[in-house]
Amino acid sequence: MFKPGIEIGNSIRFTTDNETIDGVIDVLIYFEDILMHADVIHNIPLFQPVKDEELLLKLSDKFDKVLFDSLVEGKNISSLFVPELEIIGATEVFNWTDDEFSLKYIRSEDNKIFNLTIETVREFCVKNNINTIDNLKKVKIVRYRNGERIFSKPLIEVVEYTDDENKCLYSNGKWYLFNDDYLAYLDASMKEIEAFYHSQYDFNATIHNRFIEEMYELEKDNEYAGNTKDFSVEALRKRYYAEHCFNLIRQKEGTFICYDRENIAAGYEKMDLYEKKHRYYVCCKKRQGLFDLVLCSRPIINCLENVQTR
Repeated sequence: MFKPGIEIGNSIRFTTDNETIDGVIDVLIYFEDILMHADVIHNIPLFQPVKDEELLLKLSDKFDKVLFDSLVEGKNISSLFVPELEIIGATEVFNWTDDEFSLKYIRSEDNKIFNLTIETVREFCVKNNINTIDNLKKVKIVRYRNGERIFSKPLIEVVEYTDDENKCLYSNGKWYLFNDDYLAYLDASMKEIEAFYHSQYDFNATIHNRFIEEMYELEKDNEYAGNTKDFSVEALRKRYYAEHCFNLIRQKEGTFICYDRENIAAGYEKMDLYEKKHRYYVCCKKRQGLFDLVLCSRPIINCLENVQTR
């Protein structure tokens, strides 16, 4: 009736050898019968761009306030973040933590950093006296791979924000509306994954600060000779950001091999840690990064399971 490979959205796109009115009607009747009588195999959530002008204005005003409160006032707003994974269509690209970045404002540009977070953006704003929403929107993120500049984007097209009140998500400079089916789908997907707590892998600011102090004592007379302690510690904190610090500590303990930031010339890293005894890969993420990782890894796991059962 039709060939494999169907695109379904606001319309249906398919290929058929019977390019007649009757042929198209037969396909539509087939689809309608499936929708009305077949059991649900996969729930596909609805995720649509916001088009209502009044709602867009309301969301924009709220986003400006959140951006100002977080980056200028220094408030901790967990719903505003820099995503660790960039997802384009059906292609998951693990790249935001595999490249280097710099922050640029008019003629000011910061040193390259590995870990792009709200905290590093906030520090840049303070350093350059960026204290209005209009000036915040002039900040750009410059992205590098293997020392080569790839592109730059306005800050407001990089950060993401979730508005739970209006069930909307701001991503890539656009607003999207998610419905209750979308939330139910996410909840069900997360519940499918077993979670185990191992206290020996706890990590917090105290552990991170102690690691930075240890690295400072090792390097203060070499790479950072002649610099103040504050400057050196800040530089070390950017190099050994939380995730990288965690991975290096695990390697030092002897159970894991650290692959964090290794062999990333292709634009991705194959894993953060490799557990030697049981031979499994570890990817260390938190908050939105963890959610994005789960979202894009589940289809891969499902494909592998289907292959094994054939």
